[in-house]
Amino acid sequence: MITGANGQIGTVLTESLQEIYGNENVIATDLRKPENENSVFEELNVLDGERMQELISKHKSPRFITLLLFSLQRRGEQDQEERKIQYGWPFQCA
Repeated sequence: MITGANGQIGTVLTESLQEIYGNENVIATDLRKPENENSVFEELNVLDGERMQELISKHKSPRFITLLLFSLQRRGEQDQEERKIQYGWPFQCA
């Protein structure tokens, strides 16, 4: 099961794993279903723990790959750049 499968890294990772394990063995998840999806896809907000547990049980997923950290890290970098432009100096929040 891959969370964040619609993102740049998630798309490439999903396609690569499908080539190795087959479309039916790769469960892609994200907030919205993509227009062209060849694999098993489930809508999932990773902050919804009940839904995540439901999908893990449903698909009996032995492996779980989450790309949420990449998204949050990238958003943090964008926020920092916006603050730098807005205020003229870097601003970091710990």
